[in-house]
Amino acid sequence: MNHEELEFEGTLSPSSADIDFLTQKINLESVNQGSAYPFAIFVRGKERRIVAGCNGSIVYGSIYTDQL
Repeated sequence: MNHEELEFEGTLSPSSADIDFLTQKINLESVNQGSAYPFAIFVRGKERRIVAGCNGSIVYGSIYTDQL
């Protein structure tokens, strides 16, 4: 890495594109260890409206739940 000036940014609402970028980089750097990818499970009622669910990530075979 070059010696450019770096800046830290925290956010409560990261963009999907930024999250996808991180996931792709993890997968590129850890080819021999598996992969990381998002998941979601939904319970739907009439008219396919979501009434419950969960989402998170699967990283190297481990499940990390973000929301339930």
